[in-house]
Amino acid sequence: MPSQLMIEITRFGIPFTEHETFRFNTALFLLALAFADNALFGYSSPSDLGDQEIPEGDDELPLQWNKEILEKPIFQAVTADGGVSDSTPLTQVRFCDIFQAALQNAGFFGRITIHAIRRSLANKVDKRATEAERSQLLNQTDSRIFGRSYIANVSSVDGQAAFLDEPARISHIEYLQGVRRFQEKGLPSKLPAEIEHTISENAEVLELECQVRRLVKGSADKIKISNAKSKLRLRRKQLRDDALCQYREKWVLKRRD
Repeated sequence: MPSQLMIEITRFGIPFTEHETFRFNTALFLLALAFADNALFGYSSPSDLGDQEIPEGDDELPLQWNKEILEKPIFQAVTADGGVSDSTPLTQVRFCDIFQAALQNAGFFGRITIHAIRRSLANKVDKRATEAERSQLLNQTDSRIFGRSYIANVSSVDGQAAFLDEPARISHIEYLQGVRRFQEKGLPSKLPAEIEHTISENAEVLELECQVRRLVKGSADKIKISNAKSKLRLRRKQLRDDALCQYREKWVLKRRD
């Protein structure tokens, strides 16, 4: 939440600035969220902000929050009817589902965790920052955490070059320490129609669909109907996730044959 009270309990902040590559321009994404929530005091649209000029002699213009959104989550939960909750934040479980879906769409194979990305960042930062600076960026108050949980499982030293007394190379080390090696170009993110059909004909799914129809036809309690529909959606998702995982594994093996 963008509350001024957060200043008292936030240990560290992470600075960033604009970037010429759109997907790395964090400022634009945060501004989009801010305008969607009408969060900025004095600015109701991007054009309003674009018309603003930084006063002569200054290098920046601090933006202020509207008071009514100070306790509002920045990332909000989506309700069952497709709306957005003003008071409930996006859950970690839902965020991780979205994160994994984004990785699948980008062609990454296997389950890559946020910790793996943080570990990759930590090992890059370790080469250019002090121990204190690294801990601050990773929001770690105990410097021993890096050695226990974040040090890469691939050595950062080119031992072959050292043995041969040659200049060290780092490209292969960075590749093995990062997550890029898990990316498979063209990896499918959706199931083919024939597999989707087998899921729709699954005996358990058909039985759950019958239960929902019986409850609706019998004018059952709304909570019972909602619970039955949720159970059906969950089971379909489980079957699709399992089938997609198997399909992607076979696709990778076939591609590498």
